[in-house]
Amino acid sequence: MMKSSRHERAIELLEAAGFPRRDLLPLLHRMMWRIGIRVPPPLFAPFHVNVLVFWLAYGAIAILSMAFGPAQRLVVKNSVVLTGASFGLALALLMAAFFLRTRLVNKLPTWQALGLR
Repeated sequence: MMKSSRHERAIELLEAAGFPRRDLLPLLHRMMWRIGIRVPPPLFAPFHVNVLVFWLAYGAIAILSMAFGPAQRLVVKNSVVLTGASFGLALALLMAAFFLRTRLVNKLPTWQALGLR
């Protein structure tokens, strides 16, 4: 797994603050780090980065489940992408807001404040 010193410092800070393991290293972020995408942990990432990361993930899942899932007969084929992307964006905004609120309430530093890569 590709980690920079800033990733290690962020994980140590969260462990010291008593955050559960699922908040430290979400599966989506671990997979992205493993394939070489350097994305910050969600509790330190800027709002727009969290929105983009979660939108791509939730949007793809929503589109695939609508296109090939059990409800595929109920969805108009032309609207699958638009509906999935809209659903993904709504979930992404909620997740990004959750992580932003958690960071502010717990007075965690921003990703930039943790130092240089």
